[in-house]
Amino acid sequence: MCSEKYVRCPYNSLHEMPESRLQWHLVKCGDKKKLAHLYDTCPYNAQHIVLKSELDNHKSKCPSKKSFLIQTDKQDDLDAEIKKYVATQYKPSSPSWGDHSDDVWKPAPLLPVGDSISEPQNNSKPSKTQKRNLGRKKNREETKVEEERTSPNN
Repeated sequence: MCSEKYVRCPYNSLHEMPESRLQWHLVKCGDKKKLAHLYDTCPYNAQHIVLKSELDNHKSKCPSKKSFLIQTDKQDDLDAEIKKYVATQYKPSSPSWGDHSDDVWKPAPLLPVGDSISEPQNNSKPSKTQKRNLGRKKNREETKVEEERTSPNN
């Protein structure tokens, strides 16, 4: 059997649960609505709900503080590396991003009458989808001819 540590709800000490369920309970706890104005959340661990009057004392002794600060330092280092990498990779082609005087809107070319986008252009090979569609069309036509030929009405 798994011996998981049990914890108590900060809003009601009668609420006991496995530590793995505490976060879910803190969201759903009905007593929270009545007492939330008296409590505050630890900046180092969202599961640490303490009285506002005790928050400063808790922050100085919080067991999650060290791991939080280590993670924050690692993230700051990573952000600095990313910024340095991006700065070396990107070299703007023009001095101003807002200068678009060379840009002129040009409409897309029109297709000649009778052409469609799904038909192969410039004698290129048809795509698999186009071949499949042509095969289906051919099969429908053959089926229609066969039905007309074998129909008892003729």
